[in-house]
Amino acid sequence: MCRLALGCAAALAAALVLAGPAAAQKSDAMTATAPEKMTPPGQSAAMRDCDKQAMRQRVRVEDRARFVKDCVARKMK
Repeated sequence: MCRLALGCAAALAAALVLAGPAAAQKSDAMTATAPEKMTPPGQSAAMRDCDKQAMRQRVRVEDRARFVKDCVARKMK
């Protein structure tokens, strides 16, 4: 009887260990990103798009913030 209880406890512990990271990943996927938290509604998508455009055009890091700011301003008009 003791072996059965010990086996059940070990199986339960293994199930919890395996299910823990999966549950944590699902909750992380639902959190807002920094652009979504810090920008007015509707601008976060434009900011991400402009950042991707800056990456494609290989804008220097020093100039990227200004480029993204100007790009978002053009898109929001």
